[in-house]
This record gives sequence, C-alpha cells and structure tokens, in this order.
Amino acid sequence: MTKYEQEIKNRFGAKMLANMKADYKAGFHIVGETDKVVMVGNGSKSSEYSRKTGKQINTYIHAAARKTIRKIN
Repeated sequence: MTKYEQEIKNRFGAKMLANMKADYKAGFHIVGETDKVVMVGNGSKSSEYSRKTGKQINTYIHAAARKTIRKIN
C-alpha cells in the first residue's frame, strides 16, 4: 500500500479507497481536496470523489503529458 492509499484509507475510509483503486489500477496520487471533494490523479487523468458518498463525480482526461520546456535563443 502506497502512502497515498494509506492516507485515503485513514482519512476517508476503505470504501473510497476501493473506488479509487478500481479506477487507478497502476496507482494514483492526491492532487487536492476541498470541503466536498477529493481529487486524485496519475498524470494522464484526474478524478473527483465525493467526501460524503465516496463515489466518483467527475473525470478529467489530459490529452498530453505536461512538460516544462526551456526555450533558449
């Protein structure tokens, strides 16, 4: 169990963790949270989960991996 999975289990319960592990089989990290939702992601997609019900609300698919490019003239 990763440190992100352990934190979700400790703070929000095993039900929410099971829902997240079903969507992110390769693993996830915590992106952010508010009073109503917890957002997790893996670089190619992010999902919001309700803190009250533990179910997925929204999913955002990122078209390309984000990179920082340094432009040299």
